[in-house]
Amino acid sequence: MKIEILYVIIYVFYFCGLLLITEYLHKKWIKNPEITRKLAHVTSTLSCILFPLLFKQHWWVLILGIIFTLLLYIAKKRKLFSSIENVGRITIGSVLLPVSIYLIFLISVQLRDFLLFIIPLLILGISDPLAGLAAILPGTSRKKVRLGNLELNKTYLGSILFFSSSFAIGLLVFLVNDFRFQYAFIYAFAIAAISSLAEVLSGRGLDNLTIPVSIEILLVLFII
Repeated sequence: MKIEILYVIIYVFYFCGLLLITEYLHKKWIKNPEITRKLAHVTSTLSCILFPLLFKQHWWVLILGIIFTLLLYIAKKRKLFSSIENVGRITIGSVLLPVSIYLIFLISVQLRDFLLFIIPLLILGISDPLAGLAAILPGTSRKKVRLGNLELNKTYLGSILFFSSSFAIGLLVFLVNDFRFQYAFIYAFAIAAISSLAEVLSGRGLDNLTIPVSIEILLVLFII
């Protein structure tokens, strides 16, 4: 048996266990589904950071993506996981998450550069839920972003946190990978700006796709 098959099986059990634990936490202690949804988002997304080390071909991640896209779609339709779906708004973010992770992994494998996977994954797994928490935690500013007469379903505080954390992540990753500081700074700023724009303009969970895709396009065209 190929070792990759074992890794796929381990991840299937891990993700299923994560959903069950999140559901248990929601029913017992964490009543706000926005928090358990963010918890599931962070832990599931960041656990994928090992993909470049474990899978040399993208097909294995495609298999995982298909399994969990179907699982989450069926669960959403049948309302099986209240911990990630009962958030009081229309969202397809949970279904799009495995799709976007596969897409950035596919591109990184094809172009043979793991930074194309690591950077958008970290921003998706850290900056995105951090911005979301700003809108639900008590005592935080919930003033909505406005574009002219249009009020978006995003907060100024969330957007600031998203930009700041995205910039910090990009800068750190570039510096660790021996980019000169001035280039690392410019690239990190550009990534933070384009991903923040994608985040603030995307509703109904579409940011799970638009954030990593926008970063990927920028990396491929101008940086890597």
